Amino acid sequence: VGWHLLRGSRFADEEGFTREFAVEDIAPRQKGALVAVYQQPGINQNELAAFLFMDRNTVAEMVSRLAARALVKRMPAANDKRAYRLYLAPEGARLLDRVILRDG
Repeated sequence: VGWHLLRGSRFADEEGFTREFAVEDIAPRQKGALVAVYQQPGINQNELAAFLFMDRNTVAEMVSRLAARALVKRMPAANDKRAYRLYLAPEGARLLDRVILRDG
């Protein structure tokens, strides 16, 4: 029963976040990704997936959306042309600043 309550609480928290930041058009997991990329410039997508406890394919799709919105930059890794290194783009930094200031 405890697990069910915890899971329900998490969904309620995510729903509240989504409502609060609807104007910013950012989901909680996207915020987490931006924070991780800010804290670890050059992180690769697999490392980001592990950091966020998310599936690699889901993270790859999320990163594609964030890159399309010019929130992150994907740069080919020097040692593996199939891999990308991620960096926070200027617009991503501005968005993160607005969200962090309001999120506390």
